[in-house]
Amino acid sequence: TVAAMAAEAPENEMFRDDNFQVLCALETKTQDFLRRIEKNMPGYTVKKRLADGLKEFIVKVEATENKLYMVKAVGKAKGKMESEDHALINKYNSLDLKEKLQQLNA
Repeated sequence: TVAAMAAEAPENEMFRDDNFQVLCALETKTQDFLRRIEKNMPGYTVKKRLADGLKEFIVKVEATENKLYMVKAVGKAKGKMESEDHALINKYNSLDLKEKLQQLNA
């Protein structure tokens, strides 16, 4: 499954980058996202690298969102979320990330 693949893969260094985290954050709206990219990422190669990182990050966020869904479905007694997972889904949203990726590739 996608969740299993995400769990096995080593984490991309880009995910720990402060600028990447700001760009991906739910509080960074799409227009601000695009403005920051235009200002700080003028070249194709850098935008391509960001797009690839976003694709990979979307898989991670979706896997965590699916885990939360399963925990809610089976009940608190059987399912458990790590605080790290809660922090991830409180700060990022897969639909928002997909929108940002779509705008980046436009």
